[in-house]
Amino acid sequence: MAVILLILKIIGIILLLLLGLLLLVLALVLFVPVRYRIGGKVDEEITVRIAVTWLLHLVSFQCVYEEGETNNVLRILGIRKKGRKASPVPEDEGWDEPDGEVVSDGKSEPGSTEAKEKETPQRTESESAKAQETEEPQRTELKNAEAVQTAGKPKAAEPPQESWMSRIFSRIGRFFEGIRARFKALKQTIRRMKEKLSDIKGVLSDESHKIVLPLIWEEVKYLLLHFKFRKIKTDLAFSLGDPALTGQALGALSVLPFLYRYEIQIAPDFASEKTYVKGDFEIKGYARGIHLARSVIRLIRKKEFRNWLKQLLDR
Repeated sequence: MAVILLILKIIGIILLLLLGLLLLVLALVLFVPVRYRIGGKVDEEITVRIAVTWLLHLVSFQCVYEEGETNNVLRILGIRKKGRKASPVPEDEGWDEPDGEVVSDGKSEPGSTEAKEKETPQRTESESAKAQETEEPQRTELKNAEAVQTAGKPKAAEPPQESWMSRIFSRIGRFFEGIRARFKALKQTIRRMKEKLSDIKGVLSDESHKIVLPLIWEEVKYLLLHFKFRKIKTDLAFSLGDPALTGQALGALSVLPFLYRYEIQIAPDFASEKTYVKGDFEIKGYARGIHLARSVIRLIRKKEFRNWLKQLLDR
């Protein structure tokens, strides 16, 4: 009996430990915030860096967009799990040398042409004269044979040249064909947009959607309130190429209320004749899982949302 009680006691302790571990993991997921940071530089090329960390960087994700390439790394407990990193171009494989060319350093290698010329004996004047006498008749015979072959072949008929009037009419026809193709593509695009708008209108006019969509929108606003940016810091300079347009853009930006909540500095450039945006930016914030879980639970408790979700899954 004592042995059975001891076994039950050990099993109870193990179950309590597992339950405590499960509650600890659940509390960490719900209450430890997931922190995010977005920073970058805007210039001739845009550089963006995104970092997401959780639980004192035990889980971290980093993504960098630079020079048209994206590199990302996921680390769990400091161990890299997955990612893609652009491989550098090797420097010692002759990337700067064009194909088929040989780079020489001025030194003669064994087997080169200069060495071969030195090794071959020079011809005497008498031998060169005899060689010229034998080569001249052969050249004349070859020329006569080629002339006979070309004389026997009929000349290829040259294609008739197109008149300037036909060229003009062909260009006009191609122009109108291009316009017709563009109008056809535009017509198909408008048709697809109408179909999408009709689908959206049907969704919004449905009685179940009319009840559920406001509920979802309330939860979305709740999540945006808790997941909003905590810190925004910018130092930007911009110009639209025209002082009047630059002033209008600055006036439109000054109306936005969030510019006065954060450390946002925007300097207009009225003297520049080019359109540009330059500067640095940094955004920080965090999100807790408890808010997301609360929104999901509140939606599931609504009978209308459950019925709508069931209808959506049955389709």
